[in-house]
Amino acid sequence: MRKKYYYFLLFLACLLPFIGEGKAAANEGGPLLEGVAEKIPIYDNSSGSLVKVGELVKGEVYQSLRPFGTNWYEITFGNSTGYVPSKDVKEVTTAELRNEKTIEVLSGESIKAQADLIVYDNSTGSLIPFAVISKDVQYPIISPYGNWYKIDMAGRIGFVHKNDTLFFGKPEEKPPASQGKVLEIVSDRAEVYDNRTGALVKVGELFKGQTFRLLRPFGENWWEISFGDAKGYIAKVKAKEAPGSSIIAENKYYAPLGDVVKITTDTTVVDNSTGSLLPFAKITSGTSYPILSVYGNWYRIDVAGKIGYIHKNNTVKLPNKIAATNAKKVPVLMYHHLLQKRENIFPNNNVILNVENFAEQMNYLSRYGYQTISLADMENYLKGRIKLKDKTVLITFDDGLKTNHFYALPILKQYGFQAGAFIITDRITPSPSHFIASRSQSLSEPEINEMKSHFQIGSHTAALHQLQGYTSYVLTKTEDEVLSDFVRSKQFVNTGYFCYPFGQYSEKTIGLLKKAGYTSAYTTKTGYAVPGTNTFEIPRFGVYPYTTMSDFAAIVSGSR
Repeated sequence: MRKKYYYFLLFLACLLPFIGEGKAAANEGGPLLEGVAEKIPIYDNSSGSLVKVGELVKGEVYQSLRPFGTNWYEITFGNSTGYVPSKDVKEVTTAELRNEKTIEVLSGESIKAQADLIVYDNSTGSLIPFAVISKDVQYPIISPYGNWYKIDMAGRIGFVHKNDTLFFGKPEEKPPASQGKVLEIVSDRAEVYDNRTGALVKVGELFKGQTFRLLRPFGENWWEISFGDAKGYIAKVKAKEAPGSSIIAENKYYAPLGDVVKITTDTTVVDNSTGSLLPFAKITSGTSYPILSVYGNWYRIDVAGKIGYIHKNNTVKLPNKIAATNAKKVPVLMYHHLLQKRENIFPNNNVILNVENFAEQMNYLSRYGYQTISLADMENYLKGRIKLKDKTVLITFDDGLKTNHFYALPILKQYGFQAGAFIITDRITPSPSHFIASRSQSLSEPEINEMKSHFQIGSHTAALHQLQGYTSYVLTKTEDEVLSDFVRSKQFVNTGYFCYPFGQYSEKTIGLLKKAGYTSAYTTKTGYAVPGTNTFEIPRFGVYPYTTMSDFAAIVSGSR
């Protein structure tokens, strides 16, 4: 309980500069530190607990980033930060920082320590130990160096021997599915054939003018597509490649649920992404077909990379299942406020992220083939109603700030991503305000309506995003007051999704949310969302100014 209280106070300390007025100076590096204890432990606190990740050495000098409270100094540790007890070091002004890191950059590769690794300085021509990386810690490298790896340790260049290390290369760059080739149907009906039996068996038709994902040309006369849990083949004369075309209602992240239905009569497949049921394909009677999910009286399916729906009346469910690769866990990213680096006069405020960092993170997701889901998809995933493909992420923004529209929306549009936005509904204004970077401004109704193209809106209360002392109003107000607030906010934005102010809630809070009609809620607890997770206690990963790209890559890849 004390630990949670400490981190909450730390969060408030970070928030106060943003709430108040004034200008904070950019961090240009803290004082030099000299080790005075025999062994100086280095701790990582990204998990919310202090985990020892290494040691510094007595008598050696290091670059700090800043004093951290009264008991700690923050240092560079790989591509992140580490913390050393202030009692184990002293500030020095005349000492020399040997072999200081200057222009070297991290390669994107890393090692994992198979035993405690000694870090050496060789700037004098002798190998002088000056730090230790703890066993099982993964650490980024600058480059291989013969039988050694060159690294950055607290602002100094160091070397660790390749023995007792496990090497990790750069993550494989995988373009998103939307960058693959597209096939356009040019005849009234393009028959789809299955040839698994050695003979061509008609299993369906695709309609003229529709676009689908092309797997590859197959010989001189055929195109190969995905069709159900197998491959389908279309005569080349019936379709053509369509460079630059997109696929309406493309299936970017749904994986087969495992259930299979048998088509009992020739069945039309419809697209409802526009709000109307538009026929685009047909499945032949007798064909077995896997489903993505149940959707009322319909089944959601994938036809050559395009999401479609077939009516249950034309099917019978089969006892057999199909295996499919799907996400075992999904990261939920938590953002708040975005500002351009040149605008951000509060660089040490953890709830303000530079737009440049956010853009780089979204570019990373796109470049490596990640896709984003909605708040509704997350709820269905946790309840087992759908399965999701690997490399799936949920992006969320708290507080309903104007920069969600001003900065985040254009970047999400650029990559075709979606996100969730949790709004403090009593702060919504009827018309947009002029953007002023130095102020905290809330969204307006027109801005929220425009955001709905790429955001699903949730509630962050109507007026209870406040503190009584250090405790959220959600926990201090009467049950009637809280319930009334929850209902009013839910009705205003027409949502079933909620986010706890300051991450504070209780079992009673959950009960009131259910009574108000909400179906899921998001916390500030760190962790991955997995099937079976309580939908009212969904964990998230905060993305902060100190979150490096390696940190970000680790989070979204599932290795954090």
